[in-house]
Amino acid sequence: MQSEAEAKACCADLYQSDIAKLIMGDTLHPGGLGLTNKLGHLMGLPSGDAVADLASARGESAQALVGVFRCSVLAVEFGARPPVTPTTPLQRKAVPASSGRR
Repeated sequence: MQSEAEAKACCADLYQSDIAKLIMGDTLHPGGLGLTNKLGHLMGLPSGDAVADLASARGESAQALVGVFRCSVLAVEFGARPPVTPTTPLQRKAVPASSGRR
């Protein structure tokens, strides 16, 4: 039987896989990057602000926020692979499966 941390890491790894990208496209949430950008505009997200993208998967939403709003983004992912390699000012962080975090 899998531990809770192993199950979470397995699920996160599935969402990071190439097959998930093929099936679901570039973003893993309803509305895609269009909704991400719309929410940033509705919030009045100013350049230089800090944003946390939790469960960032491959980091597409984080990259969009950096590109459109010129804000700083901390992308946090539970899976084995950290979010995409940043341009700037995106930071990335993978939470190890053995950490026991929920």
